[in-house]
Amino acid sequence: MEVILRAFLLWSRRMRLSSLVALALVLAPVTVARADGPYEGSWRPGPMHIEVGVNSWGADCPPQPRSTTTPGGGPVHVTQSGDHLTFPDGHTTRDCWSANPAVHRVSSTYSDGTWRIVCRSPADDSRQETGTYTLRAGTIDRIEFRDVTDYDWSLNESHCTARITTTQTFERVGGPAVAPVATPVPEEHTPACTPGAPARIAMRPATAAIGPGERACVTARVVDANGCAVGGATPTLELRAPAGQSGELHAGCFTAAATSAGAFVVTARAGALSAEATIQVRVLDLSDLIARRTEAGGVTGEPTAMAGSDARVAARTETPRGGMP
Repeated sequence: MEVILRAFLLWSRRMRLSSLVALALVLAPVTVARADGPYEGSWRPGPMHIEVGVNSWGADCPPQPRSTTTPGGGPVHVTQSGDHLTFPDGHTTRDCWSANPAVHRVSSTYSDGTWRIVCRSPADDSRQETGTYTLRAGTIDRIEFRDVTDYDWSLNESHCTARITTTQTFERVGGPAVAPVATPVPEEHTPACTPGAPARIAMRPATAAIGPGERACVTARVVDANGCAVGGATPTLELRAPAGQSGELHAGCFTAAATSAGAFVVTARAGALSAEATIQVRVLDLSDLIARRTEAGGVTGEPTAMAGSDARVAARTETPRGGMP
């Protein structure tokens, strides 16, 4: 009987414990997971203001940059993953936003709707650049962007120092938007024609200009005397680099080494036919960096265009983002 009683008491104790656990689970406060994406949606960029303050500017410095204002644009779609935002041009709230490939991220923080990224060029670089990029969501429907970049360049006997401040405001368009449906990029229209005998190789662009570490792509095709593409004739591409310089050509795209400079030549060959495209690699000066920021339309513009007028129409450049993994 005593054994039975002890077994009953043990069973009763276990049942009470199970009930208490179940009751605790019922009474425990419900924790609602924070949904990612409160800032995801359609935003309209306002005018972009670039203020230039020059401290010193010697004779060897590049053309002195000027303050400027560009108008706002049409609505753009901003995506959010966790606490971080991504803009249409690939910039995010944890990347360096400089066109200078030598600049790398030092820190990236987020707190209460404010993102802050600090980036800097290597200490031994004669073209010092330190940028602080801040995005602040004053409300759920307004984001303010501010980029304060200090330049300290030593060129020959000259000291070039300037502070460039870029500001832009984004206003939400309507409520949180549904992710946009990708719009197909229309293919280049080629008039219908009956190809004749191969006559030449058409390359596009014929010339381009990029900075060290950047990429430029070219296309080459065999055409007849009337410009009609000849099927089945695919040109091969070769790269010729200046003495002591390096770069890589892959699938029609040339990537310059981070320390490259000079004229690189891409040659297309198909049988006895050949054609060349020249890609000039040079270090960007302050005017170039300002122009690229202006042409990009702030943080939401189209991918950076090449410096040459032909390249602006015919080619694409891609600047690797500096940053830690």
